[in-house]
Amino acid sequence: MTTYHQLLNQLDHLKLDRVRQLLPEFLDEHADISLVEGLHELLSEELREREALLQERR
Repeated sequence: MTTYHQLLNQLDHLKLDRVRQLLPEFLDEHADISLVEGLHELLSEELREREALLQERR
């Protein structure tokens, strides 16, 4: 199993569904940014998605 597939499995296990969904395209489009910037963007999107779901449930 490749490192990439291991990462996808870890994202599934951690229930980071939005990050997992965005990752393939994100990696293609953001190869020029730092790891920290990339993680920040992906995790910010995950948080926005979760907050939106919480708002819908209220």
